[in-house]
Amino acid sequence: MRARDAGGTTDEPESGWSRITSGPEEILAVFKTLKFKSGFILTGYRFREGGNGNGFLYAIPKGTRLPAPDECPVDPTRFLRPPVPPKALEDVMDAIEGDGSPLSYLCASFLERELSEYGAMWHGCSWSTHELVIRDPLAPGGRLRPKSGDADQMDTQRDIEYWRWLKSKPSRWEPRVKMAEDNVTVTFHTHSALEREGIYRHVDKYKPGAYRFKTRRIMIAEGPGGYIF
Repeated sequence: MRARDAGGTTDEPESGWSRITSGPEEILAVFKTLKFKSGFILTGYRFREGGNGNGFLYAIPKGTRLPAPDECPVDPTRFLRPPVPPKALEDVMDAIEGDGSPLSYLCASFLERELSEYGAMWHGCSWSTHELVIRDPLAPGGRLRPKSGDADQMDTQRDIEYWRWLKSKPSRWEPRVKMAEDNVTVTFHTHSALEREGIYRHVDKYKPGAYRFKTRRIMIAEGPGGYIF
């Protein structure tokens, strides 16, 4: 939540593409085990149209001019074909370094997701619909099943009947980091009702000493609800 608050933008750029001139570095400051490598800055572009928005952040060398959006090549493989500064690193997480602790890798998993949604609005939002789950949300008193006496308890209990587990229920719900000689694995769970309500398992794989990761997201339980923006 602190990262999301730090990443909030108050200005209202015009429709279309514009430069991001300040703000995203404040998200990184929330994660004390991580820092930006010297010699790089965090910047990028954002797109606005009809109340919708998306941001695209890059790590570029200090002293490098950030070109206007229409002066850049575009990435045809990504949504909206965003402009890409010529000297940008391939992955913004390549410019991140940490103290090597298990916590630093967990922080990197959340940092990357917050950076990827910097400047997002309305239809551009996805990760911000996810809430971290640290205990069984379907158990009595869980996040998705109110305690006895709550006004909407009966409706929720009826809804519980329509949940189904797609994978085995986790024996441990809290986020965890497994350090091995040749890799680091971060695992955590979230709940989101975007499109189709579900409980998700996120598994991020790192190489030791590096903070770029590959991820898998698996829906482990499917609920009865859902919404679209």
